Formats: sequence, structure tokens, C-alpha cells
Amino acid sequence: MTKVMSANALLAEIRVGDSDGWDVISLREPDPEWARLSLYQEIDGAARFGRLGDLLVLTFEDIDHDMPGRFPPARDDVRRALEWARGRDKIIVHCSAGISRSAAIAYVIEAWRTGLPAQAIKVLSPLKHHPNRLIVSLGAEELGLDLLTPVKKFERERRRLFMGAHSRSRS
Repeated sequence: MTKVMSANALLAEIRVGDSDGWDVISLREPDPEWARLSLYQEIDGAARFGRLGDLLVLTFEDIDHDMPGRFPPARDDVRRALEWARGRDKIIVHCSAGISRSAAIAYVIEAWRTGLPAQAIKVLSPLKHHPNRLIVSLGAEELGLDLLTPVKKFERERRRLFMGAHSRSRS
């Protein structure tokens, strides 16, 4: 099972003890200032003191194309997440907001586990998640699976839900 959440949501789970036994992939910004944030220090401490399972930290920005001076996700990041996930049953994937990077990594892991991208996309919620397209593309290359078609369908559903909510709020 794979769960997707924000750093703050993970911190809340750690504080109430709901994270025991869960391994964690922590997706972080490359800016050194982010590493000094107390919530990341608390997550790292929870891993050191056994309040989490194992912790993998990957560092890249939430961008979906190469930009000079920026740090986009790379195929090696996806490969490391997949290799690390091997043999682990309960994984929490978090990033700062729990919307894009973490959603994409969780989806790629589930697609790898099941071999069924259309089934794996169900780990995400169209009301919460918007998977990073670059990570999804890198995962598709790494796995040799069509991961983009289910994401396109997911995004259509997401737009439909948000448009419906928007039109209801205007009436």
C-alpha cells in the first residue's frame, strides 16, 4: 500500500503514532534553507528514533521541464525510488504540499507493483492530486509502461470535478 501526503500531514501522523511501521520517501527542495525547516528535522528525527520505518530522501524541484539553474526530477530519482520500494509493503510518499511530486512517485511505484497503470492511478484522488508529468514520463521510460494515458484520463476527471464545483459555487 502506498499513501501520498504533505510534509505537515506526515508530521501529524508521526505525532499521533499513525506512522509506525511505514517506510517514507521524502521529496525535498534542493534549497538548503528547506533542509533547516523544523518539520523536516522532526521527520528525520522520527526516522532516526524508530517512529518511522526506513527513510529515503530525494531532492529535486517540482518542475516538469528542464530549466537553466533549476533542479528538475531525473530518471535516476525515479529509479532510486523504485529500487528502494522493492520489498516494502507500506510506503508513505510526501513532498511539501503532497500534490504533485509525491503523487507522481506514488503512482509510478503502484504501476510498477501492479503492472496495471489504470489500476495504479487509483492510489491518487482527483480532488487532491495533480501528478508531475515529468516524473510520470520518466517512470514510463523506466518501466516500459504507458503511464501517461491513465494520467490524462485522471486529469480530465479532475477538471470535470473542479469545473462542477466551480459552477455550483457560482449559483
